[in-house]
Amino acid sequence: MVTIADAASGQLRYAEEVTRGVTPAVAFKNLRLTQESLDEGYETVVSQEISADGNIIDTIPVRAGSQGSVEGELSIGTYDDFMESALQGDWSAAINRTGTDLSITASSKTLTAGSTSFSGIAAGDWVKLSGFATAANNGIFHVASATANTLGFDRALEGTLALVDEAAGASVSIRMQKLTNARTRHFYSIEKEFSDIGQFRVFRGMEVDTMALTFNVGEVLTTQFGFIGMSSDAGTTTFGTGAHIGSSTAPVLSPVANTGPFAIDGAPYQNGILSMTLNVSNGLRAQESIGSLYPVGVGRDRVNVSGQMEFYFADNTIYSKFKTRTPMSVTFYVTEGVAADGTADPSLGSTYVFELPKVKVTSNPTNLEGLGNDVISQCDVQALKSDFGYTMAVFKF
Repeated sequence: MVTIADAASGQLRYAEEVTRGVTPAVAFKNLRLTQESLDEGYETVVSQEISADGNIIDTIPVRAGSQGSVEGELSIGTYDDFMESALQGDWSAAINRTGTDLSITASSKTLTAGSTSFSGIAAGDWVKLSGFATAANNGIFHVASATANTLGFDRALEGTLALVDEAAGASVSIRMQKLTNARTRHFYSIEKEFSDIGQFRVFRGMEVDTMALTFNVGEVLTTQFGFIGMSSDAGTTTFGTGAHIGSSTAPVLSPVANTGPFAIDGAPYQNGILSMTLNVSNGLRAQESIGSLYPVGVGRDRVNVSGQMEFYFADNTIYSKFKTRTPMSVTFYVTEGVAADGTADPSLGSTYVFELPKVKVTSNPTNLEGLGNDVISQCDVQALKSDFGYTMAVFKF
């Protein structure tokens, strides 16, 4: 009896391409996932040729191209490469600087350095400070102004910004890495292995068209990346070169234990959020040509960032934003750090901070759903280009 492939024995892995559609001669990196739908979309038409015996003569291929999605459970670092492709940006070089010349001035809410450089840090960034003797001076803070040796802060990721005067002397570290939407494209060869039957497929020129991050009470954080690509192939050995690179081992995150308060205009939203989805779409389209079964290229539109939330209705704060068309900022974070009381604590582990500096509410229905139900308000938002020059940013610490 033949061996039938089992989904539990499957594995995806990938490598970034230098030339779109050309698999690089490098080791592929294993990818964590829950399910996928990658396939070569092979479209045919049925011949309309008349046959006197009443039979269909043939089917004829008219277009083909790789496409599909990869779904997974969110963990820090696992999908950083695909986030780059989704936002058409590049992760900045990680900043991790330590000095004994850093001081805090509470009245001006500033961090000042003697010789330590703050290059690479700009207004709108979030930075993580650690090492100060005063606990209130350690944490993740939002940069309102930046020079070569002075940073001004306007809010803290958690709680109220309550800096305390502290002279230089302690060994203090400042950390930050960021990704913002831009116009840099990233393409991948994605390999699918059926390890129990020794079969492989590869999908080339794969670019992220859509990304969705989903937060639902009672579930883990999930992510989905939708791809559009070019050709595909099959074989009995890997399409990579050398030993495969292992996938990340970071823990899967929860929307209740690993997610901090959502902030609107810098203030934690207190009404309670039941669900949230963050969507990114690039409007990719196959560019077809006579003489080529596969796309000769892939066009793109703008980076479109939008979101939906469901929250308990307690006041008209969101409705007021909707009615007056007033822009607002939205900030939230996920972290591996969990405090003794089971709540998220970004000081205790690796963290993502997601920021949409300028969004407008596009709908806000709030209805009575019948007896025995809480009143739930729904909110759709459209992210816009901010004063910082981008629509969305992700910071990693």
